[in-house]
Order: sequence, then structure tokens, then C-alpha cells
Amino acid sequence: MRDEEKSREELIRELADLRRKCERQDNILSNIYCYVLLVVSPDRTIQMCSPSVLKVFGYEEEEVVGKTTDLLYFDRRSKPGGGVGEIYRVLEKEGFHVGLATGRRKDGSTLPLEIVTGRLGGEGGGAVLLVRDISEHKMEREALIRQASALEKLVEMRDAAMREVERKLRWEMADRIRIEEESRRLREELEERVRERTAKIEREYEELKALDSLKDAFLSSVTHELRTPLTSIRSSAEILLEYSDEDVETQREFLSVIRRESERLGRLVDNLLDLSKIRAGKMEWRFENVGVGSVVRRALESVKGLMAAKQIEVETRIEPGLPPCRADRERIQQVLTNLLGNAVKYSQQGGRIRIEAEFLEGRRSGDRSDFVHLSVQDFGPGIPPEDLPLIFERYRMGAASGVGDRPKGTGLGLSICKEIVSAHGGDIWVESALGQGSTFHVSLPAGPIGEQVPADFGVLSPLPEQKELC
Repeated sequence: MRDEEKSREELIRELADLRRKCERQDNILSNIYCYVLLVVSPDRTIQMCSPSVLKVFGYEEEEVVGKTTDLLYFDRRSKPGGGVGEIYRVLEKEGFHVGLATGRRKDGSTLPLEIVTGRLGGEGGGAVLLVRDISEHKMEREALIRQASALEKLVEMRDAAMREVERKLRWEMADRIRIEEESRRLREELEERVRERTAKIEREYEELKALDSLKDAFLSSVTHELRTPLTSIRSSAEILLEYSDEDVETQREFLSVIRRESERLGRLVDNLLDLSKIRAGKMEWRFENVGVGSVVRRALESVKGLMAAKQIEVETRIEPGLPPCRADRERIQQVLTNLLGNAVKYSQQGGRIRIEAEFLEGRRSGDRSDFVHLSVQDFGPGIPPEDLPLIFERYRMGAASGVGDRPKGTGLGLSICKEIVSAHGGDIWVESALGQGSTFHVSLPAGPIGEQVPADFGVLSPLPEQKELC
């Protein structure tokens, strides 16, 4: 009896332990609400399921047990493209399988599933399945994918924005560098222009100062040149008035002084008027065919008195058959008279002057035009080298330094000569050496060869003093 009671108590304890274990397992299975535990036979009949089948699929346990797994899920594959029987082949081979399937709830809706399958050993075989609803996981995964895609797009946009920013920065830097270089270049150019302009202003200022000094010297010279003949005229007139009973010869001498000084005064006034007219463009020109010989002859006649006073010997050479010049006769004669007057003025007592005229065929600075070349040479003191570039400028003669007792003047004569020759389309220049004299050259456009020249302007008649030059 005791043994039976003892066995009964042990059996009760074991049953109680088994009940507690079953309750614990049921509690565990009930708490795994997102998983459904299925035990299936080889023919896929559900033999047992956990209570969570109601939450996941909407079925009661009784509605599931005895049904095939097609009730809960379909389209199960080991991998995309695999067949249904493939899972069992994997189980036979490996005893374990994890895959995905599409579940179907009681209301007909579908849901994504993850199924972990393990093969059951022992007689009858079968399998145990742990089915999990991965809807939230899938949504989270899809959300993560979307977030990752959005993030990737943001990164791409950021990279594109960064590249655009970098490109713009490079352009801005390049523009800034270019602007800085351009600014530096413009600044340097401006500074250079300012320096050049400043230097030019300084040069012009110095030139204006020099010109002002020359004008002062010119005014002083003109004043002297005007006062001298006026003084002589006034003195001679006063003597004639005071000593009216002087003999006729004495009176003629004083009258000659008055006439000579009046002519000198008239020439000075004419020079001033001529220069003013030329500068203002109001000079009237009368161009015609002019014989060079007659111009030379008349110019010599104009200075005959000066040459006689200093006993100057004249040498002339006029090229035979020389064509006429296209010129204003009186103005060209004025040029030659001025050059001859200067030659006489700077020659020593008993000196000599040489006059030449020749034909130049297309020899002026590469020009094909024909020219008549005239030259007047003296053998006086010459012109200092520093004065040569300035000799034809206004007022220069009176201000130039000379050699010995060099005559002074207003400095208008050569300036007027240059203006007249330039108006004829010709050139005038000078060659000189100190102690050897000076040669003034004039080239004038030649008229047609063979054209008749009026008889009054024929070739130069030989003068008593003329010597043939080779």
C-alpha cells in the first residue's frame, strides 16, 4: 500500500511538473505574438500551431490544425525561380531552411513572411516552422531603402552642388585673378601714361619757357631793329631841317640814309606781315611757270648794294636746259633774296658766294617727282651744330650763339623761307661746318620739261663776277 501511494504521489508530481512546463511553453508561445509556430507532417498538413496564428493570420487554432500550409501561405521559394519541392530537398540534405513567402490572412489580404524550417527526426518525419510577419520589417527596410535612396540623391545633389560651387569658385577665382591682373595692368598703364603725360607736360613747359624767352629776345630784337632805322631816319631828318643851307651833295647823302633805313624798316614790317599771313592761312599765292635763272638774277640785283659794300665775289652755275618751277615768282625771289642777304651778311669783307641750280629727277625721299634744286653757299663762320635743328624756327637767329662778331637779327627770315617753300611742296635745309661756312638748299617741284617760259624769265645772263664751276 505504501508503495502504491508513493507511486501515485510521484505520478502526481510529475504530472504537475509536466503541466507547469506545458503552461510555460504555452505562455512562451502566446508571448511570441509576431511568430507563429507550426508543426507539419510530410504532406504539409498542420498538426499543431501556436495561439499567435490568430493575431498574424486571423484564424483560430482549430481552423488551422488539420489544414495544409496553403491555407496560411503560398508562393514559397528557396530562391527566386525555385520550385515548391525545392525546400524539402534542402531539408533532406541540410535539415534546415530559411526563406520568404507570401502569406494570406483570413480576410484575404496578403502579407510578407519569413519562414524558418527545421526537419523533425524520428518516425513519420515532418517539420517545424517558425513563421514571422515581416510587414513592419519590410516597410522599415523599404523606408530605409527610400531613405538611403533619398540620402543618396541628397549626396548626389550635395556633390553636384559642391561641384557647381567649386566650379563657380574656380570661375570667381579666375575672374578675380583676371580682374586683379587687368587692374594691375590698367594701373601700370595709367601710371605709365601719367609718367608720359607728366614728362610731356614738363617738356612742353620747358619748351614754352624757352619759347617765352625767345619771344622776349625777339621782341627785344624787333624793338632794336625798329629803333635803329627810325633813329637814323629821325637824325637825318633833323640834320636836314637844322642845316637846310648845306650843299646838295650833303643833303643827298642824308636823303639816301633816310631811303635806305626806310627800306630796311619796310622789309622788317613786310616780314612780320608775311609771317602773320602764312600762319593764318591768308597768304595769296600766284603759281605759274617761273624761270630759275631770272629769279636768281633778280635776287642778285636786290642784294647788289650789300655785295658791293663788302666787295663780295659771286660764283654761279645754272644747269643748261633747266625746266621752269611751278611757283609764286615773287615769293621764291623773296626766299632767294633772304638767303643771299644772309650769305652776304655772314661773309667776310672781300669774300665770295656760290649759287647753283640743277635738275633732280625723282630723287626726293624716294618720290618719283622731278625737282629743281637751288643752293646758296657762303664761306663765313658757319653755324654751331646745336643750332642747326632750330635754324628755321621763329625767333631763333637773334637768340642763337655765334662765332666771333656774328650778326644778329629778328630770326624771321629763315622761318618765312621755310613756310614759303613748304607751301610750294618743296624742301629747305642747311649744311654747315664751323669755320667753313654754310650751304642752304631749296628744292622746288619742276614744271613740264620743254614748256616755254616767258622771255622776261629767261636764263641768267652772265655777270661780270661770275666764274664757271665744274
